[in-house]
Amino acid sequence: MVETRHHAVLAPVFLHERMSRKSQAEATATLHAYGAGYCEFSTCVQGGSGSRVLNLSSSIVFPMLLAMSLPHLFSPVEVATKIVIALGIGTLVGLEREWAQKDVGVRTFAITSMAGMLAALLGREFPVVVVISVSLLVILINLRVLLVNRSLEITTSAALIAVALLGILTGEGHTFTPIASAIIITMLLAWKTELTRFAGGLTPQEIRSAVLLGLLGLVIYPLLPNYFIDKWHLLNPRQAWIAVIVLAGMGFVNYVFLRVYSSQGLYYAAALGGWLTVLLLLPRFRVGFVR
Repeated sequence: MVETRHHAVLAPVFLHERMSRKSQAEATATLHAYGAGYCEFSTCVQGGSGSRVLNLSSSIVFPMLLAMSLPHLFSPVEVATKIVIALGIGTLVGLEREWAQKDVGVRTFAITSMAGMLAALLGREFPVVVVISVSLLVILINLRVLLVNRSLEITTSAALIAVALLGILTGEGHTFTPIASAIIITMLLAWKTELTRFAGGLTPQEIRSAVLLGLLGLVIYPLLPNYFIDKWHLLNPRQAWIAVIVLAGMGFVNYVFLRVYSSQGLYYAAALGGWLTVLLLLPRFRVGFVR
């Protein structure tokens, strides 16, 4: 009977669960590569002392294989990249809050983003701890501000929690999502006056038009069948609905140009209409030219 030692097997599994998906894939490939050669060796030697070889594998060789694969799992370049991204995300949002003269500034946002990134590197349980800790910090900040100024920092609190989540995504190996989200969050925070003025100037009719455009493009369009419903292969409901969305969108954008730029918006609307016309007709012109 072959004896198995569980602690030697559980240790690699324990570490493997605390790595990112990319690192897990690299670890699995590395261990398989080394393990395949070792299995061939153990099969050759198994004639006389096979059980001792297998006992040796469970207690010494498998941890050695894990140690040989650790440089591939925790690459300094990969970790440094995550640190730079997390630090940049927190600093970007924190600079805007510092400029707006809020109690929570660059250092708090940068540290929060770094904490989320480190939590993702440590394991699956630690991001939950970070989110709970940041939520408690947000409660304490709002209690302090409420006692002093009798107001709540709702936007800053939401931004702080969002930065913690972006740091966790960075630790998980994402790059585009946290960077793009940090830029959008900073834009929303910096454009407070413009967005407030724009929202205050909207009329109920304009809001209904925007909701109708969203209904046409985001609700009805995905529900339409994407195949020809007639025997002549002429009518594809989803392709035909694109024309409805484009026309409705052009009308809405033209109205926005007129509302924002007054009479000068007519030139922008005409330029947009001409550009869309060329964009739609150019593929057909190319097909006819080739024929």
